[in-house]
Amino acid sequence: MGLAGTPSRFTHQFQEVAAHFGGECATFGFKYNTPEMSNCIMVSAQASKNKAGRTEDAFISSMQQAGSYGSNSSGISSAPTLTKFLKSSYNSGVDTMCLYDDGSVDNIGVGICPLTK
Repeated sequence: MGLAGTPSRFTHQFQEVAAHFGGECATFGFKYNTPEMSNCIMVSAQASKNKAGRTEDAFISSMQQAGSYGSNSSGISSAPTLTKFLKSSYNSGVDTMCLYDDGSVDNIGVGICPLTK
């Protein structure tokens, strides 16, 4: 499968996404190895990611409305902490750099980047 940030890992991740959404797009009549199939996979993957974000936002909102999320002992509501997802990683010398979807970069030294933070 390859280490995070390596070309083989990115290839494996792409293959997983293509396999999942490619089957869905094939049911819509798109043919494999065509620009139309590639576009369908890209649009479907982005729509899925957007839906997941909206679902998370709705959950946080419902928890805040129920009063069981985001308040401290003084009763003052605090901002929710949203999950940040790993976008990519790369090596800088011996250090592993983790780039997250909010634009932040963490230097974790030697190791594999956490998928979320």
